[in-house]
Amino acid sequence: MGINKWEQVVAYNPSGKVTVSLFDANHRLLWIDSGRWGEGAHFPSRCEFYLPFEQLGIIAGQNMRVYAEASQANSFQHCDRIPDEGDIQISPIPALGKTMFYILWAVILTAGIVLIKKSCYKDVPSV
Repeated sequence: MGINKWEQVVAYNPSGKVTVSLFDANHRLLWIDSGRWGEGAHFPSRCEFYLPFEQLGIIAGQNMRVYAEASQANSFQHCDRIPDEGDIQISPIPALGKTMFYILWAVILTAGIVLIKKSCYKDVPSV
């Protein structure tokens, strides 16, 4: 089981406004931002938010272990949690090393060349 170093609070207003607050383990506010990142009146149950890695002391490519809990407004009683137990490990591509980056780059480049060649030669009549 990991140690919770931070607590992130995301407040979502169905109008589409989202406020993200980051607190340390002693409940001191470290960072806050807000914007219209929600879906608004059409899909009031979805929103997006961000939290810069530098606020968490995480460098690019570092593994992270996260979970999410939902609660009603102004309540600290959690009504849902993802996942139900434990946490989710997120491993960005740089965590896999430079070799994986080069392999991925080569695959994407090769696929692009093949698609371009196919589109260039598809209208050429055969002899």
